[in-house]
Amino acid sequence: MKINRKLNLVFPLETDDGMAYIHSMPVSREVFEMNYLVLSMTFMEIYSKRLGPIMGPRVAYMVLKDAALSMTPQADSKDPTFVVDPDDDIWGKTQRTLVNEIYRLTNVIVPTKDGYETIPYIQVKNQKLFDSDTIAEVENALVYFTVASHLHQKSELPLAFAGMERSLNAQSTLLNVTEYMNSLPTLKKVENTGETIQVQAPKASSKVF
Repeated sequence: MKINRKLNLVFPLETDDGMAYIHSMPVSREVFEMNYLVLSMTFMEIYSKRLGPIMGPRVAYMVLKDAALSMTPQADSKDPTFVVDPDDDIWGKTQRTLVNEIYRLTNVIVPTKDGYETIPYIQVKNQKLFDSDTIAEVENALVYFTVASHLHQKSELPLAFAGMERSLNAQSTLLNVTEYMNSLPTLKKVENTGETIQVQAPKASSKVF
């Protein structure tokens, strides 16, 4: 089976309005190279702490933040005038160049009374359309996807993503967000209730895990 690092990640989320879907594209090689050291440290921490592919998707964002902060010079209590140089603020750089790019490449497919619509993830986050626990679940999964996609060897990718399939019902696809949304079953009204029902989306044939 061919392993393609350019496959996109999709996983469902239960919401009050029905099933939504997170669709995220992998960051580019250029963005990875700008952040390779903090991503490598995140990768090592996930495995040295025996979190692995099961717990990794649940905590990867927090591990990334801890790794970045550990690389940033800390204020000396004996020097109240100490200020971190912006060039040395690794977490700040990571947020600007990596985390924001992950947000940009992520969309949310949401059910509405008129069918599915796509909303940029950053809009969902800024407008607090999901609660804080759901936001944390999404962002930990997206960071793990980024780390695993770029740092695992191709032969290791199916195992690396197995935890995401098991815990998040995740899948990978070559479809972009519009194509994936159009592949979803049509939402149908339930008579006399106003509620919507749907059949779960079929898994993409390009699945690698």
